[in-house]
Amino acid sequence: MFNSKTAFIIGAGASAEVNMPVGNILKADIARRLHFSNMPPDEDVGDRFIWDAIQRQVKSEDMLGSTIMDYRNAATQIMEGMQTASSIDTYIDTHKDNNKIALCGKLAIIRSILKAERSSSLFYDINQTPNLRYSKIENTWYMNFFRILISGSEKGKERKLFENLSFIIFNYDRCFEHFLFAALMNHFQMPPVEAMKLVESIKIFHPYGPVGPKPFPADIAGDGGVPFGSPDRGNILELSENIKTFTEQLTDHTQLANIHGVIDQADKIVFLGFAFHDQNLELLQSERQLQTKKIFASAYGISDSDCRFLAPKICKAVGIRYTQDIQNFLSTESFQLLNGRKCTNIFTEFGRSMAS
Repeated sequence: MFNSKTAFIIGAGASAEVNMPVGNILKADIARRLHFSNMPPDEDVGDRFIWDAIQRQVKSEDMLGSTIMDYRNAATQIMEGMQTASSIDTYIDTHKDNNKIALCGKLAIIRSILKAERSSSLFYDINQTPNLRYSKIENTWYMNFFRILISGSEKGKERKLFENLSFIIFNYDRCFEHFLFAALMNHFQMPPVEAMKLVESIKIFHPYGPVGPKPFPADIAGDGGVPFGSPDRGNILELSENIKTFTEQLTDHTQLANIHGVIDQADKIVFLGFAFHDQNLELLQSERQLQTKKIFASAYGISDSDCRFLAPKICKAVGIRYTQDIQNFLSTESFQLLNGRKCTNIFTEFGRSMAS
């Protein structure tokens, strides 16, 4: 169990451990889905669900003079922009005054992420297999986290497992919620409805929104749910309202207050697969500063030089004092910023100190 108040801040690199696409792979998929050179779209280029959603949107905007070509041009802009943009999120934010680019981008995000969930190591068909194939995710942080979580736990007291925990998930996917749902059922022999309610009670925040609510099987999630890896959905226009750009998120004061409260109250903060982009660090930062906290952060693929550059930014974002020891060593009793380590290594190396 985790005995101290701990906030987990989760980025795209964390989902990469279960084969979710990141970086150029995700950008390429989004570009392909918005390539409407063949009309109607075929299996090779374009996405017919996105095109259908665009047509519905145009009909709803008819009085405003919107045309299908305006959206087709916006889709083409994104497709071409993916070659130079660092991510779809930054591209949408760069063009934040263009609501057609925003909508096309959000529709592509939903289709890409739902498809990726279905292709991930976490997906299972509830009609064919009883549960996750845990052997496929044995060496991921999900399993290491869960084993620390349930250490010393008792059946019937499952809610206590999450009393000290909060999760700020910058990803659009629902990998973490889906994993917890399956793992709790398996370990505690919980009925599906009970497991779903427990997962929904956890303090989980998606600053940019998930691709859909309730990533649970349709028979318990109801009509409002979007099961994990749900194929070929016709309601992506409605689901696009869940997706927030950076600019849109900064105007959601309730969500920001909740996130800042989590950071302020935490004794320990764990960054998993987080790229430390300025806009995301800015989103985390509250007015309350200079508290005593312990930081554990994976920085896989980030150089020593960049780690030293990022250290003061991380300290500022979570409100701890930046010291010369941190600058010189990056690995102190209270600050662990570790390049060369994936998310799972944070738990194998520091699991006991995190849980204490």
